[in-house]
Amino acid sequence: MARFESVENGFHILGFRIEEIHAIYRVLAAILHLGEIRFGMENEEDGCSIKNHDELETGSYGFSTQEDNQNEDEVFNGVS
Repeated sequence: MARFESVENGFHILGFRIEEIHAIYRVLAAILHLGEIRFGMENEEDGCSIKNHDELETGSYGFSTQEDNQNEDEVFNGVS
């Protein structure tokens, strides 16, 4: 807990507003959630699918996006 308080104090010393600090924590949490997404291969041609949509939904919220705006059903190997 002392490390968290040190980081929090550092933000205040550097002049971050509380809203900015919360945004930093929200993005950090989103990154951690997105790191937990599991993918499964449907077949080699179509890419893969997301197996745990709850982590995608939680991670998307942290970036202030909507899950349905993302291609949640399939993740392709290439970029169109």
